[in-house]
Amino acid sequence: MVGRIVGEVSGRQTLIHANTDSLLAGQTEFVELYDFGNTIPQNFVFSEDGRYLYGSSYFTGVSNVFRYDLALDSMDAMSNAETGFSGRSGGRRFPDRIPVHGARLHSGED
Repeated sequence: MVGRIVGEVSGRQTLIHANTDSLLAGQTEFVELYDFGNTIPQNFVFSEDGRYLYGSSYFTGVSNVFRYDLALDSMDAMSNAETGFSGRSGGRRFPDRIPVHGARLHSGED
């Protein structure tokens, strides 16, 4: 499987994936996983088990880390730069999920 970002002339940025064998056979079909709008996602890589894609984006207004779950077809914000990357702020724990334009903030406890 191959994951990558596709940018359009309009500025729209999309996270996609395609089957490696299909690409090697000359088939160029891909699946759109997540639309980041006009924010630029960067450095998405697969987890060791191949279930997730991790990367960063300014999708929330500041650079944060995101995780796309291929099995659940969902995007989670794994960090919140305004309060640090640990998932804690002044001793307060984040809620398990916070809506962020369709993404969810992860509490760090999965």
